[in-house]
Amino acid sequence: MESIGIRDELLRLEVRVPIHVLPLGLDLVAFPGPQERARQLDYLRQADLFLALPRADGGLRVLEAMATGLPVVAVPGPGTKGLLRDGENALCAPEDELAFAERVLAGLEDGELRARLKEGGLAEARTHSLQASARKLVRLFGELGSC
Repeated sequence: MESIGIRDELLRLEVRVPIHVLPLGLDLVAFPGPQERARQLDYLRQADLFLALPRADGGLRVLEAMATGLPVVAVPGPGTKGLLRDGENALCAPEDELAFAERVLAGLEDGELRARLKEGGLAEARTHSLQASARKLVRLFGELGSC
């Protein structure tokens, strides 16, 4: 089992910006703890946003969120820098709590933005699908064979 999300980081942020003082009912944030793989995907399908921090979430988790149509708000890290395009398939923030919170609020408040991020994320996830990866490998092996 793996824990889902960024519980430790969010708990750290709660100390500085208590969830109950934020607008939009953010007191509805849940920290489910470790979950079986199938249940993790259920949580992704139920969420409004996927929040990713470089110390907690790598590229695979971000791609999984995108593949379920979940808009991503992230602080880009080594595993996600090549995946994320701010405003197209994710909302990117610097490693600053207030900037990150502003991006989260923007993602929650703006339905058109969420729809655009969802479509961009789905498109990005398709480029990393098993089928797309297999096509890339076949093409690469073909190029190596013609050397």
